[in-house]
Amino acid sequence: MREWIKKYLSKNVKEPIISFLQQGITPEKLALSIVFGALLGIIPLLGTTTVLCAIAAFSLKLNMISIQFVNYLVYPIQLLLFIPFLKIGEYIFNLPPIPMSVSRVIEMFLADWLGTIKTIWQINLTGICVWLILSVPVGFLIYFITLPVFRKFALYPEK
Repeated sequence: MREWIKKYLSKNVKEPIISFLQQGITPEKLALSIVFGALLGIIPLLGTTTVLCAIAAFSLKLNMISIQFVNYLVYPIQLLLFIPFLKIGEYIFNLPPIPMSVSRVIEMFLADWLGTIKTIWQINLTGICVWLILSVPVGFLIYFITLPVFRKFALYPEK
């Protein structure tokens, strides 16, 4: 089992990153691509990560392929963290918890669809606030962990 995982990670993570470095992407830009791809990829706002990563790539002149690669790589993490972000946001902002069952949400929509949208949007905003608070230290951590690794594999001398 471990051998399969090593082969998978080597083929789908290590090799593409080394390939980016061999194409002339600086280690700093690649590290930033990893940071923004990972952080924007887990934002608790489903359906927006590809566009957000594209905007970040264009704005910061990052490699579009590498940022989107990381974005898609962390998609399962976004799904795992979605509810915890919302629940922590409810707690921090002292909001009444909403039930997270499909049947209950359908009942809420049938009773008051506009109020339900407002409630869900409000709780989603609290989840985004939690994500934002955590993103800054996590972003720095990812950057300073990945940068030395990417510098090691870079094919040109550092400036």
